Amino acid sequence: MPLHINRADFFALLLKKGALLALDVSPKHIGIAISDVERTLTSPHSTLRRVKFQHDANIILKLCASEKIAGIIVGLPLNMDGTLGPRAQSCRSFALNLSRLCEIPMTLQDERLSTAHAHDLLDKLHVNKNKRAASLDSLAAQEILRRAIDI
Repeated sequence: MPLHINRADFFALLLKKGALLALDVSPKHIGIAISDVERTLTSPHSTLRRVKFQHDANIILKLCASEKIAGIIVGLPLNMDGTLGPRAQSCRSFALNLSRLCEIPMTLQDERLSTAHAHDLLDKLHVNKNKRAASLDSLAAQEILRRAIDI
């Protein structure tokens, strides 16, 4: 299924109900978050340590099948001025390659400051530095998912 840059096209393809999955793709990890089938609640799911694209994609696609995911949202780390930098281009390539392996509708979501939001949340919860790394990427994915659903 093609990668839908236009979010309206993406949401038009989805059934009225069905869980959404969000990915926060970085060079070393992929944060994963999932919504409920009503798309009102979002939850951090897990953080995947990156190996190789095919390995990472297989894990994501197995998760999509087991959770009956209706759509995938991949975070796009735009520069603060809205331009595409190297990380954004890498995330877009990841999404494009993943979209070629499955029939699940997929789109990109501006993720500027999602990691900063996750850091702020962990600060408010007084999570120590040793435990932060385990939850940071999945919390950033949850923020990406929340933004996509709220818009």
